[in-house]
Amino acid sequence: MGSEVRRTISVVLAIALSLPATTTHVALAAPASLPSLLDSRISSFSGGAGIVVQDGVTGKILYQHDPDEEVITASLYKLGVLLEAERRVDAATLRYTDSITIEPEDVTEDGSYESAGTTLTLDDALEQMITVSDNGAALALQRILGAHEINTTLAALKIQPFTLAEDPNDDNVASPRAIATFFTLLAQRTLVSRAASDRMLQRLERQEINDRLPAQLPPGTVVAHKTGNLGFATHDAGVIYGKAGDPVVVVAMTWDSPEDEAIDLIQSIGSLVYANALASPTNVTYAVPQQPVSATAGRPLVQTIRLTNLGPNDWRLNDPDPFTLMWEMADAGGKIVGRSAHLPLWDIGVGKAVDYPIVIDMPATAGDYKVTFGLADRANGALASVGAPTASMTVRSHAPFLVSLGVSISSVLHRDEASAAIVTFTPLADLAAVTQLQLGWRVIDRTSRVISEGALPVGAAKPGPSSSYLVPFVAPAIRGPFTLELYALTEGRAASAVIRKTVEIDAPRTYGGDPAPGLSSRPSPSPRP
Repeated sequence: MGSEVRRTISVVLAIALSLPATTTHVALAAPASLPSLLDSRISSFSGGAGIVVQDGVTGKILYQHDPDEEVITASLYKLGVLLEAERRVDAATLRYTDSITIEPEDVTEDGSYESAGTTLTLDDALEQMITVSDNGAALALQRILGAHEINTTLAALKIQPFTLAEDPNDDNVASPRAIATFFTLLAQRTLVSRAASDRMLQRLERQEINDRLPAQLPPGTVVAHKTGNLGFATHDAGVIYGKAGDPVVVVAMTWDSPEDEAIDLIQSIGSLVYANALASPTNVTYAVPQQPVSATAGRPLVQTIRLTNLGPNDWRLNDPDPFTLMWEMADAGGKIVGRSAHLPLWDIGVGKAVDYPIVIDMPATAGDYKVTFGLADRANGALASVGAPTASMTVRSHAPFLVSLGVSISSVLHRDEASAAIVTFTPLADLAAVTQLQLGWRVIDRTSRVISEGALPVGAAKPGPSSSYLVPFVAPAIRGPFTLELYALTEGRAASAVIRKTVEIDAPRTYGGDPAPGLSSRPSPSPRP
């Protein structure tokens, strides 16, 4: 293997890269091994997958798997809403400054970040619909624009099958091929008009949900894309820009699988397509924690990551110049504060994965750090400089914890109402004196957004025996399934590790018109966008 360039393959959702008008486009050609590699990766997936990989300039199909399967779109329907809004802006029948009001029927229990009665500009509503997938903004726009009119525009552009439900008993559906057509027209800057295409691409580049297609691409890679989640359906589709400016359009729509498995597949597809269709030299995918990892400031962190060799060659430790692994750490401001030496990799055969433990020396200053992993060799150093995929995770460094936290609380909460929580502090070795503690909490939705957070007083932790307290927890004014993160606080800093509970926040309880008996309610923080 030596220092030769080892290529990888990836399958993407819908991805397209656009070139300046003066650039000569070299048609993308999928390596001969790309279809077999993609087929191999998809064959291990437990659910269904519709995949299209397409040259964003010529429209040439580089790979497809079940491209004509009609799939429930989840939030990909918002692409149709975006298209119709931009068509009307282009025709001067709508303006970005026009007002959009969120009505009660627009607000969903999950994924709506604005309350009924909120007024947004058209520009702000489009931004929230695309970048954070706000359901309330999307449904308000669809109500105003009309599902029938949106479908008429999609049909006129031959983006089919792609239909928004005009009957409440129907579903929004599209095929991977139709979504790929949307993004190919967008990459060619012919969707509505050149100006409208540029506006849509720029908005899609600002996407904040980046746990799928972009997750294992080199830092700085530009991706214009839209995700979709609906429990049983997990998608991502967009435009990936290679170092030479070539666009590749990729669509990955999945169904009937666990969400984590679908996200892992889509990450692999993005990495493989980038590394092959965009002429990048590696054949690895990574599995790293998606949630922040807790670490103690100034002490070593041992973290295991999984590497999978998806290329044509075995990796051997006794190769003349074998692959090595490196990591780099940046602080919240982007400054590099740590870097590893070359870490030798074990033998990994083609298609095989290995769980690799890594020791990361944490800085003495607490805070959030981004740790990026990538392949290297002695001849070239870090291969990310030539387009090799990387993977990153967030490490949340803290001062030494004082207690181990335990919280007992119902899994069903009621918005704006108090529920009893039993909080237990068990002292750790670093608790040297009696310390007053609070209970910090965060409500997280399934896109990992913090919807609401706060803290409430609890009591003292003492060296020696555990201390338990009964405290009222008032659920925020939202509804739906969420992750509740809980942690001990002292003087504004974390005093324990975070514990996570899955909860359902339901409507308020009623007792014949009287307030709920028991614990008294108190104001709680408003959900944040």
